[in-house]
Amino acid sequence: MSTLNTFAIVVIVAMITYLNATTYTCERNLGCGCSKYDTTVVNARIVNGETAAVGTWGWVASLKLGSNNPHICGGTVIDEYHILTAAHCIADLAEYGFSIYDIEVRVGLNVISNPGPNVESHSLQGAKIHPAYNKDDVASGYDIAILTLSQPIDFNRNSFISKVCLPFLNSTPPADLANPEYPLPNTDLIAIGWGVLWESSDVISNTLQQVTLQAIDKDDSKCRFPANPPIPAQNNDPQTQMCASAPSKGKLHFTRFT
Repeated sequence: MSTLNTFAIVVIVAMITYLNATTYTCERNLGCGCSKYDTTVVNARIVNGETAAVGTWGWVASLKLGSNNPHICGGTVIDEYHILTAAHCIADLAEYGFSIYDIEVRVGLNVISNPGPNVESHSLQGAKIHPAYNKDDVASGYDIAILTLSQPIDFNRNSFISKVCLPFLNSTPPADLANPEYPLPNTDLIAIGWGVLWESSDVISNTLQQVTLQAIDKDDSKCRFPANPPIPAQNNDPQTQMCASAPSKGKLHFTRFT
């Protein structure tokens, strides 16, 4: 697998805003970043998100572990062989008696308990965790890993599966991507996944969820990582991370891929 020195996930869309919702349309001639159907998201900052329509997030993947763990983490399809996910999803598998070969990657999925005919399941050939990842220091960033599938995804056969757009290696990024604090504060962002719907819950959603968030300034108090002795509380690093929030939804920290 070639080394990606610098990259960022980019979904190229245009927004069409109606009274209560925003529809994101895609430049389908690009060959990436587009799903089978355009995505419509309710404009209001609804609590806990909303169910995503089938076929609107074609590059989202779900990681299944064994028969008793139908979903442990999400992922992103970056090409026919590779899935981007979080390093913490696979770093401790051995401690629980598993290996990466026990993971099943499902793409084209919307409802966990009822995969349906549009879903492809793939085993793994290998995985690579970012060498700078430190599971004991979440604020250090680099919480990313690349999974390599045993067999390629067939995008031509299944229109419900797609891949995200990535800049070409060594290409000159657009001005907004080149900004070290991209995305800029107050930029609307969409978070998607099957995570828990409430912060105090440990039950994941059975259906794919989507929610609109806003990027937060790096100096905002919401962007501080709490103390984790012996590591003191600290702000996120805008060169490698960003965070987002919305009323009633808490905060999210994301890793910039550098």
